[in-house]
Amino acid sequence: MVPLYFLLTAAASGGAVAVLITYLTYGGEAGMPPKVKSLMQGAMPKVFAAALGIVILAIVSRTVIGLWTNADGMQVWDHIVATPWYWLEMLLLIGAFVLLVNGSTPMVPAAMALVGLFIGRYEFLISGQVVPLFKGSWV
Repeated sequence: MVPLYFLLTAAASGGAVAVLITYLTYGGEAGMPPKVKSLMQGAMPKVFAAALGIVILAIVSRTVIGLWTNADGMQVWDHIVATPWYWLEMLLLIGAFVLLVNGSTPMVPAAMALVGLFIGRYEFLISGQVVPLFKGSWV
């Protein structure tokens, strides 16, 4: 599931960066040309919200699978779910998704999503170091 997860989060973070850079380049909706403004009020937030929703589903499914399995090395999920970083990541991503669905200006949800996705990458790197690589080899 990791390659699919990376592709999905790449699409979501790409959408977030595109939205954020567009708003910062034009200084908000007031400075946007009409075609860019219509894109930022129409299709782009919907595509970004769809990608973000799929990423949230992927994170939830990874968590459920990680907590449910008894495979060696998957004890790391008990540690991940116990940290406040995981819950902050979920809060930011779900909050960004809710704001996008409710029709908010996509600049704030884009920033929230980028921070949440960064936390997810941080957790991914750190959690791989929690369980020793050759656990049980000393027995």
